Order: sequence, then structure tokens, then C-alpha cells
Amino acid sequence: MFDTLRVFTLRLMKRQNPFTADRNHIHHVLIDYYQISHRKTSLILGFVNFLFIVLFASLSMLINQWYLLLFFIVCIISAILFFFFLNRPKLLRGINYYKRKRMLYKLKNSKT
Repeated sequence: MFDTLRVFTLRLMKRQNPFTADRNHIHHVLIDYYQISHRKTSLILGFVNFLFIVLFASLSMLINQWYLLLFFIVCIISAILFFFFLNRPKLLRGINYYKRKRMLYKLKNSKT
């Protein structure tokens, strides 16, 4: 849910159709930024999701619900800022990577 809202917001801020495909989803950002496989990215995101579930389940028994809500809001804002700054410069690198790959492919096919 968070990723969908984040991507929709980014697309609307760029005045694009929120339903167009791009590489702004969290798993694409991680794949492009760290250049890891789709499988490893899925495992990382699943593990982080599990950690958050355990963290919030244990905190819900220990602290007041208002503090838990405040902590949740801080986590969401931190995640938004993290992925905003992570995605910004590296998205261009990812685009250049694919352009470079296409150019090498065209050069390879034109010589043969």
C-alpha cells in the first residue's frame, strides 16, 4: 500500500498519468541502485516487512497507542525521505544503464 501511494504521488507530482509504468517502485529502485537480482530484492523486502510486523506487534504490548501511532508516522516519513533521496540520483543512472545496454546491443547487431 505504501509503495503504491508513493509511486502515485511521484507520478502526479511529475504531472504524469498515475497508471503509467515506470521503475519507481521500491523493488525496481533497489534492483537499480544495488544491482541485485529480483529474488534477493524480494527476500530483502519480505524480511524488512517481517521485522516491522514483529516490531509493531511487540511495541503494541509495551507502549501507549498514541506513542505507537507517533512512531508509525515517524517510520513512514523516514521511509518516504529515504526512498525519495535514494531514487533521485540513481534513477538517472538506471536509465543510462539501459540506454548504454541498448546501444551496445545495436552496435553488436550492426557489425554482424
